Amino acid sequence: MDEDIYRELGALGSKLAVAQQVATYSRRWWRNSDKLLNSVLTFAYFDRLGVPASHNLDFPNRPVPTRMPGGVAGVRPHGGPLCRWGET
Repeated sequence: MDEDIYRELGALGSKLAVAQQVATYSRRWWRNSDKLLNSVLTFAYFDRLGVPASHNLDFPNRPVPTRMPGGVAGVRPHGGPLCRWGET
């Protein structure tokens, strides 16, 4: 068990059983990320850290993806479509 993880999760207000299980599986983050860590690292925790909320992406400096004209890598397509479906 990773004592540092156990101590820090306890300081965040985690239930001791959750902190112990997460610390025990400290090398298996996918296992921990499903529900155990979500019960401790809530939206309120990240709000206190000042992390922009992923459910509210309406802030002015957010990059907006756009489609660039010109095909792949700016090169116009040559010939017909890549899909041959419908040809006989």
